[in-house]
Amino acid sequence: MTRDRLQELKNLMRRDDTTEEMESPGNGKSTPLVVFSDHVREVKLEVVDLQRRVQDLKVLLTDSQQWLNEKASKLVSPVSVPSSQPVCFSGYL
Repeated sequence: MTRDRLQELKNLMRRDDTTEEMESPGNGKSTPLVVFSDHVREVKLEVVDLQRRVQDLKVLLTDSQQWLNEKASKLVSPVSVPSSQPVCFSGYL
């Protein structure tokens, strides 16, 4: 796409009346995050909000990973049975 065509599309978007406004939780005021036009859809996201969300996801992933490791270590822990006593199993398989 040429630079002139891109500028033309941006100008069309500015004149377009179909702009949807959404609340941006980061700044507390209404800002257009998504602009709809006939041929172009532009999504505006704040980098700070994305970085904060990525950091939150990393924390959740780390917590989940630690929880899984703890549970897995309990499942894999060996059962100690004295070798001098016979092992008897009862029940149905």
